[in-house]
Amino acid sequence: MASNVATKGFAYRLGHGLGSAVACVRAGEHRVLERVARSGRPAWFVAKSLILAVKLAAVAAALVALLPAISWLVSFVLGFVFLGGLVYLVANSVKGGSGGLDDASRAPRGRDVFGFELDWMGSRLEHREP
Repeated sequence: MASNVATKGFAYRLGHGLGSAVACVRAGEHRVLERVARSGRPAWFVAKSLILAVKLAAVAAALVALLPAISWLVSFVLGFVFLGGLVYLVANSVKGGSGGLDDASRAPRGRDVFGFELDWMGSRLEHREP
């Protein structure tokens, strides 16, 4: 059953194209290595090393070309992780118990941060002498 490529999405077409290009390059590489292998082992080793160098140069060129996009993506991911960590810290600071951000903002029981006594509603009680 043949699948119609025209009805597929962009990711399918991109993956199919890249896969076809890689298969074509690998087939050409095998043909070259089979032809060179007839000459002997040292020639095969040199040809294999040259093909590896060309592949590494192509990958390096692609990475240099995509560097702005890659750096943007990395900065987005790191920013997202940082903001997620902040949200996690803020969300866990309102829970009871020791530790977290709420220790610095919690007043002693029955008193405000300045040491004045509080009533049952949290209002400051000021003792006035008669």
